[in-house]
Amino acid sequence: MFQKNLNALKQTNAKLAEKLAKITIDEAKKDIEVFEAESKDVIIAYKKNPLDSIYDPIREAKTIWHKTIREELKKNDIQIVFGLGLGYLFKRAYAGAESRIVVFEPITEVIRFVL
Repeated sequence: MFQKNLNALKQTNAKLAEKLAKITIDEAKKDIEVFEAESKDVIIAYKKNPLDSIYDPIREAKTIWHKTIREELKKNDIQIVFGLGLGYLFKRAYAGAESRIVVFEPITEVIRFVL
């Protein structure tokens, strides 16, 4: 699955794809922990800092979505998602509109791990 995602990423961001290809999964796992939120959903932490809600990441993503999106998004609109985590907010953004989505995740190891 990683290779398939990497190939798709090469179409839009070849430099990032090249950088991710150089990171081994063992390197990515070095600072990332996987555990369950209270809701039993899987979440990750980077250097002991949870990247999604430790209580209910799906409910948190829905809450953020409903607090920030005040009108129907159209095809030419752009959403910016700050932080990837395990993709709960990204998934909610994707399901909620036809607009373009830009994910800003500064930690390449997190991107590598998730892909």
